[in-house]
Amino acid sequence: MNSSHHFDPDWVSPPGDSIVTISRRSGINEDELARRLHLSASDFHLLLIGEFPIDESIGERISREIGASSSFWVKRYKKYRDSLGLAAEKLSREFRLPLGEMRRLGWIPKGSAGIEAELSAANFLEVRSIDEFESKYGRLEEALAFRRSSTFDIEMGAVSAWYRAIELASQKISLRSYDVEILSNSLGDVRRFTLTPDPQDFLPEIVKVLADCGVALCVVPAPLGCPVSGIACFNARGGLIGLSSRHLTDDHFWFSLFHEVAHLLLHAGRISIEVDSGVGSNEEDEANEFSSRILVPEEWHGELNSVALNKFGIARLAKKIGVSPGIVVGQLQHRKRIRHNQFNYLKNRYKWIGSSLEKA
Repeated sequence: MNSSHHFDPDWVSPPGDSIVTISRRSGINEDELARRLHLSASDFHLLLIGEFPIDESIGERISREIGASSSFWVKRYKKYRDSLGLAAEKLSREFRLPLGEMRRLGWIPKGSAGIEAELSAANFLEVRSIDEFESKYGRLEEALAFRRSSTFDIEMGAVSAWYRAIELASQKISLRSYDVEILSNSLGDVRRFTLTPDPQDFLPEIVKVLADCGVALCVVPAPLGCPVSGIACFNARGGLIGLSSRHLTDDHFWFSLFHEVAHLLLHAGRISIEVDSGVGSNEEDEANEFSSRILVPEEWHGELNSVALNKFGIARLAKKIGVSPGIVVGQLQHRKRIRHNQFNYLKNRYKWIGSSLEKA
């Protein structure tokens, strides 16, 4: 990221650091201290990480058990939270975090505002400073540097929030070990779901197929400022594909999915991001060609170039190929046999209901 950022963190450590240090010197272990403070294990954990408010009552208990005054612990907590708030405010301003969109999408509490919203956004992103943000999300900007158009507006705060939502969604998916051969051989099983019109029916199925290959597929709506249709990369768990389904039609969805699979198979070791109106590259061309061949195998290219350009001819060819008519329409539009505003009524259309993709 931009090395011109200068940030002098105002952080102090959470009060729990001091509580643990002093209690250990006194020979009190954490389980015993939690019991003496009359806190559950979960509340005691929150106390240590600075998420459990220290009021006068809690401050008096801490003072009684390990020392220092009650007011010291209350002020210690306040100083920590004030420092968090200041850093979160700077972070939000620096990267223009899309707080309104994050509220709308349920990534931060709906009623949060001001410092509360900024703190929630920082917690969602799992960062506490500009330096931490750059360390965690810098590779996204590096990948976008090769793809973004100079005339296209992209907000790194929005892109990073979307990626974080994908990360969190992926953690709920149980994965087998990544296997490139199994993934390659499973694409036919994935492709057959192009005939299923409702994402509510096909998404759970293709998520299972890909999970058995070691790939987590997450379909997450993108906030404003994040004109990204897809992302593919590897992490410690295996392969990761994120789709935003920005265009809400089946031809775009399936093309994007196989495009991202292509990046995992052909361009492992780097992060790939697809941006609307992005700058092309050899790798993007390879992924485009791969996706097109999966959807319409080469043996059908002759008929694709000669099919009668009416709804009956398109529907018959789609049935022969084994894909939806909308995918054939998308391929004909890509080949410029028809205009981009022709035969779009043959495409299956989707809509977002909250964070759920459904048939329109």
